[in-house]
Amino acid sequence: MVGISSELLKVLVCPVTKQKLVYDRDAQELISLAAGLSFPIIDGVPIMLVDEAKTVHPVKLKKLMDAQNSNSQNTAEECSVKSA
Repeated sequence: MVGISSELLKVLVCPVTKQKLVYDRDAQELISLAAGLSFPIIDGVPIMLVDEAKTVHPVKLKKLMDAQNSNSQNTAEECSVKSA
């Protein structure tokens, strides 16, 4: 599994809302909590195309929001949440 650099995570934003993203290392995706979308990371490259995004399951979205509320220090938070 190829990681993504912390510098890149700090500058990436959701292409829909322009809000910060949450990095899910296990799922290898960047998640926009504001849009409820996840953008895949393939071979360390985030695919920030809306056409490639998937809708995040509401249960997972709530868990990520709760995790971010308890730990909101970085521009792109790293979370590990089991899929619903």
